[in-house]
Amino acid sequence: MKIKYSDFVKTYSKIHRNSIYYPKVMKFHDKGLKVKNISKKLNLPYLLVWRWVNNKTIPHSYLEYSKIKKKFNSKEIKNLAKVMGYIYGDGGILKNGRIHYCNTEKFLISDFIKSVNKVFAQNPHIKKESKIFRVKFSAIMGKTLWCLFGKFSYGKDTKKVTEQIKKMPLEWKANMLQTWFNDDGSVPNYGVIAIKQKPKHLIEFIQTTLMEFNIKSIVSRDGDTWLLRICSYLDLKKFQEKINFTKGYRKRELLEKTISEKKNPTNVTKNKILELLQNSPRTLKELQYNLSINRNVIYGHLHGWKRKSKNKKSTLGLVDLNLIGVKGKGKDKIFYIK
Repeated sequence: MKIKYSDFVKTYSKIHRNSIYYPKVMKFHDKGLKVKNISKKLNLPYLLVWRWVNNKTIPHSYLEYSKIKKKFNSKEIKNLAKVMGYIYGDGGILKNGRIHYCNTEKFLISDFIKSVNKVFAQNPHIKKESKIFRVKFSAIMGKTLWCLFGKFSYGKDTKKVTEQIKKMPLEWKANMLQTWFNDDGSVPNYGVIAIKQKPKHLIEFIQTTLMEFNIKSIVSRDGDTWLLRICSYLDLKKFQEKINFTKGYRKRELLEKTISEKKNPTNVTKNKILELLQNSPRTLKELQYNLSINRNVIYGHLHGWKRKSKNKKSTLGLVDLNLIGVKGKGKDKIFYIK
């Protein structure tokens, strides 16, 4: 992939729009064209062209373009996926292009900087505030990422998934999701993988991308955020094999422990219940009709099995795990995905 000057200029404000013509002006000047003719040919102010050809001024965007990395090989683009995941997580890009990232965990701070340094030869500014580490990289790097992947982040609460990112290969998306889950993902003690996002379009992108790996998930509202959960044993295994958390990170070890300790790993009935309710809310009777399973068994999967014996541990149902909600009473109870 290569960055063109014309694309780089577009990352600046409108007052820099004429800077896009600087290379053409200098090319015409080298061919012997007079300032008046160049000005007329490109519809530019005479004084601006005069200052350029006489080296009185050089556009700021052109000077910065001369400093940036312009060509990226496949290995570098692949590694940038990890940088992008961290930026989507606890990072961001300001309107001027400056990249910022913060975290309380040294592992993630170190991994973010290491991922950047594999592609860009830049030293970050690192500041520690109480228990939080704050990292900043120059605006040139942020503008470079905009040229490659579109303006996916350009100020507070502006993150979006651009068309350039949607078109990236599946392996690239897996690398991006890995570091995104490093930041915003978790492995709660009820045996799922979860991730929260404020904008719904981001959680929908994550869910759609997971489906490209044939990993099923459930999305529900959680206060002012959207919560995605990967629940079944098979889907947890697929996540572990195809995405996972970064090697050496504690969440990776926690996921491995969760999978190894999961009882009745296939959870076939629970998965079927979740799939049915994903389509539409249903009563217990309707679930029984669709699944052709004993009513009490379905009830157990919904509400868990309470053991009278102290030697036998009670198990939680889908309602207890907060995966399914209930409306109504008695026979009229309706179960739905939260």
